[in-house]
Amino acid sequence: MMKIQLNGEDKSLNSDSNLYEAIEEWQLLGQNFAIAINEQFIPKSAYNSTRLSEGDRVELVVPMQGG
Repeated sequence: MMKIQLNGEDKSLNSDSNLYEAIEEWQLLGQNFAIAINEQFIPKSAYNSTRLSEGDRVELVVPMQGG
């Protein structure tokens, strides 16, 4: 198991998890959001190929509507 931070909260994941698997585990599939890992934006096309590492800081940003 490895520990990462998701929006400032400690989370545990399997050591070999990719970003898509983490999103699935966090039950976020089908929702609209943008993700940055260690302050670097990750496009959706790279979720399966992006491996998470111990101590990564994942920021999930949900778009807001209004004006």
